[in-house]
Amino acid sequence: MKQDHRIQRFIDPILHLALSFIGIAILAILVSSPSTVQSSVSWSKPVFGLIFSLICVSGIVAGLFPGRCSAILFSRKDRRLSPSHSTSQRATSDSLGHHPACGSFGAHVFKSRNRVYCAGCIGLISGGLLSIIGVVIYFFLEVIQCSNCFPVFLSGVIGVSAGLLQYHLFNLGRASVHIIVNIVFVVGVFLILMAVDAATHNVILEFYVIVLSLFWLYVRIHLSEYDHQRICSRCQRSPCTCI
Repeated sequence: MKQDHRIQRFIDPILHLALSFIGIAILAILVSSPSTVQSSVSWSKPVFGLIFSLICVSGIVAGLFPGRCSAILFSRKDRRLSPSHSTSQRATSDSLGHHPACGSFGAHVFKSRNRVYCAGCIGLISGGLLSIIGVVIYFFLEVIQCSNCFPVFLSGVIGVSAGLLQYHLFNLGRASVHIIVNIVFVVGVFLILMAVDAATHNVILEFYVIVLSLFWLYVRIHLSEYDHQRICSRCQRSPCTCI
């Protein structure tokens, strides 16, 4: 049973990442296809701007209340495997943000004015706020225009890819890296939506981006859970003081 669980824990992140990048590839193909370009619908901009703003608010809530968010998204079995979230329910002095204060999660947190914060959550919150500002400027006020959409779309893809691969490519032992990568991740989703809107004016395609953004947020949180499990599984402390 333990072997099967280890295999499943290895396969699940790969499957989530594969589906995420397949979604990006399909989106890139559709955006580059002339057949997807349609006439602009007058109500589409404010509606999709509002929907994406609500998604950003959801991400901000997830960053403010990570323990409750994980309780909704994951089963009790998964939470037992991730002490970081079991400790978040206890709000005791042995936790750092919503991570165990065992030393293994030092790169996931930072201190400010004698308080401890989760680096990833701060990044999600900051990226969400910046994206909401971008939504207001582009989708509602229409102050800026996206005349050359490909660099914007490519920048968004790079940002989303960095966010999804942060636990594979950017585990550099610095909380500041996690903050920056998560900001870039959320802003990247906004850039993709803006580029798709400007390049295609295709309601179906924009709705596809909205669905993808929800899936990417879910995968981002799920990959964080897997990373926490990996850290705990490699911990040599016995007995574990975090459970």
